[in-house]
Amino acid sequence: MDYRLNFMTSIMNHKKGLFIVFEGIDGSGKSTQVKMLHSFMLENFGPTIMTCEPTKGPIGVIIRQVFSKKLVMDNKAVAGLFVADRLDHITNIETGMLQYLQKGVHVICDRYFLSSYAYQGAFTPKEWLVEANSYARKLLMPDITFYLNIKPETGLGRIHSDRDFKEIYETADTQQKVHDNYKEAIRKFKESDNIYQIDATRDKFLIAKEIESLIIPMAQSQ
Repeated sequence: MDYRLNFMTSIMNHKKGLFIVFEGIDGSGKSTQVKMLHSFMLENFGPTIMTCEPTKGPIGVIIRQVFSKKLVMDNKAVAGLFVADRLDHITNIETGMLQYLQKGVHVICDRYFLSSYAYQGAFTPKEWLVEANSYARKLLMPDITFYLNIKPETGLGRIHSDRDFKEIYETADTQQKVHDNYKEAIRKFKESDNIYQIDATRDKFLIAKEIESLIIPMAQSQ
């Protein structure tokens, strides 16, 4: 236990890679921009990984089963699973994000804490969410967060044009709540999470260029 504590403390004090987070409602084009930035970073700034929340680990698998309606679970329990999934995502001794950052690998994450505030905050007290995620946020904060901003109806239109199946949050009422919660989160955490709002209604290549222009000086200074 002492070795693990010392190891984690060492990582926290010597982070080298950039931790880049993408946020946005469903259909915002977030996952597309994650992939485009990943390719750009690999070509220009060395080792870079893509990851996401919920993760593909054992806790994340349970969350995804709830999303796809294969499991039914209370919203507060789901919020708790996200906390556990996030902590494992950060600290896992073999695959955790801190491991990669310490080695100088840049990490691009599709969703992080603000997603919990926006999505679980539609059904769970936000004060509890902030407190429950406080340790994860002490361990790892984004170097920059990109919020891809679109209207809920636009996002839903994109989703429904691609597939027929809806996940549990993909309704007009819920997406409006999530959108409003994101706006609230941006006001509360703009400085701490270094949030940049991006107009996601534009061509994906124009969006990518704007993102790259913000990342380049950060990556060059590492």
